[in-house]
Amino acid sequence: MRKVVILLVVTMCGIAVAGPDWDNDTGNRLWSDPLNWVGDVLPGGTGNDSPCIDVRSTGGDTNGPIINTDANDMYRVWHDMYGDVTGPMIITGSAARLKTLQYWLGATPNANAQIDMDGGLLEVSSFYLGHKQWATLNVSGGLVNCYTGTGEIIIGNKTAGDSWGKGFLNITGTGEVRANTLVMNQHPYAGEPNEPSRIYITDSGVLKLDTDVQGQVNAWVAAGWIYTDGNRDIDVSYDGTWTETIVTASPKEFVTWDGSESSDWTEADNWDCNGVPSVGNNVVIDTNSPNWPTISSSVSNVNDVNIATVADVNAHLVAGLGCKIGTNKTTLGAAANTEGTLWMSGGYFVASTLELGVSGHGQVNLDDGLLHAGSIDFGLSGGTGKIDITRGELVLNGDQTAAVAAWIVAGQITAYGGFGELIYDYDNIRSGMTAVLAVSMDFNDDGLVNFEDLAVFVDHWLE
Repeated sequence: MRKVVILLVVTMCGIAVAGPDWDNDTGNRLWSDPLNWVGDVLPGGTGNDSPCIDVRSTGGDTNGPIINTDANDMYRVWHDMYGDVTGPMIITGSAARLKTLQYWLGATPNANAQIDMDGGLLEVSSFYLGHKQWATLNVSGGLVNCYTGTGEIIIGNKTAGDSWGKGFLNITGTGEVRANTLVMNQHPYAGEPNEPSRIYITDSGVLKLDTDVQGQVNAWVAAGWIYTDGNRDIDVSYDGTWTETIVTASPKEFVTWDGSESSDWTEADNWDCNGVPSVGNNVVIDTNSPNWPTISSSVSNVNDVNIATVADVNAHLVAGLGCKIGTNKTTLGAAANTEGTLWMSGGYFVASTLELGVSGHGQVNLDDGLLHAGSIDFGLSGGTGKIDITRGELVLNGDQTAAVAAWIVAGQITAYGGFGELIYDYDNIRSGMTAVLAVSMDFNDDGLVNFEDLAVFVDHWLE
């Protein structure tokens, strides 16, 4: 494992001398401004290297410091040590840097300390996260490096018998946290509330621990101490090259609609994993429930959408006004004796590949909105498929006019349920694409095309 060694040595009978208190006198919140510290002296250096961040000295100002540049090296940082809560300390930007042997975050009753970090480097030898009270470390970018010195992160009470403490480590975005040793809930508080300290990982966030500790980490995952979103799984692996255990969150392979709460695609409880599908998930819709999923807003792109994958299912997906979603492949009517339907009443639906009727029947009702497909396959394994266009538009990549003509002849693309005409064109309506539109011939809207419609047409033509 690559390690960086730092030397931060302060020897005064083995005890660091207390440093200045944060007061934010200027109101600009900058750690780098001497006027924001009691005595108007920046923390750092012998006798001044254990700053305390709380509201004892701020006159009630609850704005925590902002670090956006290189701060001096510290021996110890006390953060909400005296139970008087400041606002979050913010570490932001690639130039931000703070190095300390110890960081005590939330180390006394009635504290609720917090650090929000989106970039830079926070390097700590011993990090106590929620020793005697709540503390939260949010890392959405940058690096928290505890590979130096003792290299430990202790989440929750440090010693038995202390008042209850909880630490919450949230690793999101591109945040990264490294530690030689991770200790969790070693001395949990037995009273109420007794929720354990936890680590949350999502997006591209990563936790790296020295040596092979997969067994311990997997036990914490099983206990719910390390967790992620409902549509993701925690992945634990060992990198033998760098001799470290790597903990990340990856999308679940399949997310299945159950419609238990409503028809709202964005309602987490409507999915078997209690999480809304996102990038990398394969969506399965196999319910005959009247609560068919409806997309009425811009939602996360997903990998594949599979509708009607088991026998004897009639499953629908509704794309409403405001819908916007991209898929790699959308399959309607995958299994025999099924019907999978995409109803579009508005919005924008993209499928790199659209499969209609693999073994069952796949149906698209394009009542409004735009359906953009890279390619379309009808009846791959004995199934049937149809697209019926009314006020909507079908768009295909490149010049697919020959294929569209064949599909129209085969009755696989129709207009107004057979009571209309189809217009298709390459490159004129939409540059570099084939566009297919429908024109109704049922001018009096009676569900029939006959001489009465011709009379209506002539009347309007003569006007």
